[in-house]
Amino acid sequence: MNYRTVNLKEETYRQLTLYRVAGKSFDEVIRDLIARVDHEEFMAEEIELHRKRLAEMKKGKFVTLGEMEARLGLPGGRRTKKSRRRYHRTGYKAEIPP
Repeated sequence: MNYRTVNLKEETYRQLTLYRVAGKSFDEVIRDLIARVDHEEFMAEEIELHRKRLAEMKKGKFVTLGEMEARLGLPGGRRTKKSRRRYHRTGYKAEIPP
C-alpha cells in the first residue's frame, strides 16, 4: 500500500482530529468527509468562483505582483516558479492594504 504525506496547518489538523472517532485512521476520516460532498456540486462552485475572479480581472480589479510588493514594503526581484505558484494560488489581492 502506498502512502502520501499531506501538510496541514495546525488548526486544520486539530479540527480533523475531532472527526477521528472509534479508532478511525485519518485516511478513513478524510474518505468519509469526501463521500459526503457531491463532486460535481463542489466543482461547479469552484468554477463559479474562478469565473467571478476572471470577471474582476477583466474589469481591472487586480494588483500586479510589483504593486503588491511596493504596498507591503517587500523587496522586488527575481521570482522562483514556486513563489509565483504560491502567489497565484492564494487570494492575496483581497488582503492588500490600499
